[in-house]
Amino acid sequence: SGFNADLAQINWNSIIANKRDNIDKLFTAFYDKVNNLTNKYSPLKLISKRMIKQFSKPWITKGIRRSIKIKNKLYHSADKNKYKLYRNKITILTRISKKSYFHEYFNNNLTNMRKTWEGINNLINRKRKNHKTITALRCPIKKEMIKNPKDIPDILNKHFSTIAKKLASKLPNSNTHFSQYLNSHNYLNSFFYNPVIPSEVEFEITSMPCNKADGLYSCPIRILKCIKQQISWPLAEIINLSIQTGVFPSKLKRAKVVPIYKTDDETDPGNYRPISLLSNFNQIISKINVQTT
Repeated sequence: SGFNADLAQINWNSIIANKRDNIDKLFTAFYDKVNNLTNKYSPLKLISKRMIKQFSKPWITKGIRRSIKIKNKLYHSADKNKYKLYRNKITILTRISKKSYFHEYFNNNLTNMRKTWEGINNLINRKRKNHKTITALRCPIKKEMIKNPKDIPDILNKHFSTIAKKLASKLPNSNTHFSQYLNSHNYLNSFFYNPVIPSEVEFEITSMPCNKADGLYSCPIRILKCIKQQISWPLAEIINLSIQTGVFPSKLKRAKVVPIYKTDDETDPGNYRPISLLSNFNQIISKINVQTT
């Protein structure tokens, strides 16, 4: 594809050689190259609710979607009988495709109960609870209701960032040092770390599930799977350099925090828990580190 062809033209050797002394600049250069090409070949587009509904049903194939477009055109034509015949054929084809899809799906996930229940819920059209937009929060300091969309994130951020301090302040003082609770083993002062190779990066990208939410400085996982051979070497070099220097890219330390409502009063910040979404590049590096050490 054009995406892979453009990636192949990038002189990664030159970029890595020029920025080896700064892991932050190196990762930024790598991410910018990948992100710019992602925006070029896979730009975000607004689609209708009808299209969202179709894409959410994997048994509606490209052929069926093309037929639906033809059916919609026939709807506005004068020949209503032709429209009805075509509509009925599409209905039959869709039912056959749906039956075939779920038959294969359940056969492939006989030993995976989570996937099985996902399929059952999808089959009976049991919808997940959608997270509501937070329209108002009670400010703990001013004791007033805040409805400004720009102020609501600040209130949640203040709440989430002070939870640890509030909990720590309630703990009693201890006269025992934490080290006394650790097992008294003799640990080595160093360990050997095998350099990461491109095939390891490609393996981790291949094994990543496509339905995981992405954090900041990410690339869609489906796109990563398509370009893994082109980016595996520079990403492996970034990982190796990070370990050699003991410095982790600053961008990968940042997370997108999503507030999840728990229960009771929806205007109370204390009734929300934070979910931190890290970059999927962070996930790749973490999994490789676990496998290597």
